[in-house]
Amino acid sequence: MGDEVQKRRILAPTDFSEISTKAVKIADRIARERDADLTILHVHPIVQTAFLDLTYTESPEKLSESITFLEEKLTEMASTLVTPMERIDPRVLIGAPIEQIVKESTTHGLMVMSCQGHSGLSQILMGSVAERVIRLAKCSVLIVK
Repeated sequence: MGDEVQKRRILAPTDFSEISTKAVKIADRIARERDADLTILHVHPIVQTAFLDLTYTESPEKLSESITFLEEKLTEMASTLVTPMERIDPRVLIGAPIEQIVKESTTHGLMVMSCQGHSGLSQILMGSVAERVIRLAKCSVLIVK
């Protein structure tokens, strides 16, 4: 993909929290001002539950229901934005959020994402998706706090 096309694409990962919705709205404003395409991305992690020696993974039926629900939620979010719908790509991916967001960053010129603002012990114990994505992203990143 050419650099010019890449620069005209903005990636806005969301977990539907209040702060990530704010980041999507900022990405929307930038996309509208720059006449860029906007990808709104949600990554659905693969849910596994361990009990004794057994590991249970989310059933295909449940996964399908979740994906449908998330796609509808992203489309609903997209309909509230100022960027024309034909320039918005609401996308749901399955997997590890950091890995999938970084992979998507290779085809975009800018990523606008939120940071929950954890610090101290919670940051050390939980890590930060935003911090890891910033280090690994293949495009410029704008962080919204």
